[in-house]
Amino acid sequence: MKYRLIFIMVCCVLGVVPYLIYQKHMQSLTAPDVVPELFQTTEHVEPTAFATTQAMAEAFQVSDKPIYILSFPTDFDKAGTPELFVQALLPYVQWYNRQISAERQELIAIANKLWAHLPLTQAESDRFAQLANLYGERGDIDPGTAYHLLEKINVIPPAVALTVALQETEGGKKYLDAPFGVFVWDENNRYVRAAYPDLEQAYYAWLYQLNTADAHAAFRAERQQERGRGYSLLSALRSLSPHDGQYTDKLAKTYKQYQLISFEEQ
Repeated sequence: MKYRLIFIMVCCVLGVVPYLIYQKHMQSLTAPDVVPELFQTTEHVEPTAFATTQAMAEAFQVSDKPIYILSFPTDFDKAGTPELFVQALLPYVQWYNRQISAERQELIAIANKLWAHLPLTQAESDRFAQLANLYGERGDIDPGTAYHLLEKINVIPPAVALTVALQETEGGKKYLDAPFGVFVWDENNRYVRAAYPDLEQAYYAWLYQLNTADAHAAFRAERQQERGRGYSLLSALRSLSPHDGQYTDKLAKTYKQYQLISFEEQ
């Protein structure tokens, strides 16, 4: 009897510990507190609202500049196409990648001085602290913190973002208020799909999670090694759907189905 109780206790511990670790990682999946930046910049980008999918498609056909749609028209689930869906998402992905690339270059310049044991200016120290706060990295201003920040401050390859969105929405037909499949913990401690009032907030929430949440650390480490290539990173995205053992296989199939190799260099 004594040994049976010990056996049961060991089994409980072996089951509880991984669960607690999993919970710690999943609890990191929260909505960002930082307000999206795009419509607040000096570029004076104005989001465009379309009443119908036809009007949206016609605008994309004649425009030689990126169009940032406010949200998908209400009839998009029936009248939209995967190609138009991709056209609508791509400007957001590219814009934020430009911003992140600029931040990364700033950080690399500061990190090089830290690694060379050179003193920082006050402006550099302030900027480092600002970036660390923005990306949720705690630590001193030192080479170690810089390394961890460089893992977080990195672009999302367009092919990755578009593959995830097409997979999560079944080709642009479902969940158009949260096309990247962002899940968060609600006030009742339930893990639910988040919905957003506009497309920028939907993309920024996903981008923020992927670049900061503990649950996605493996993806960021792989991205650092792969230097941002899209298709090769899909296998590191199991954390987006940890209960689906075939999720990354589905992503690979979606990537090939919609021929997203053409977005690898964008």
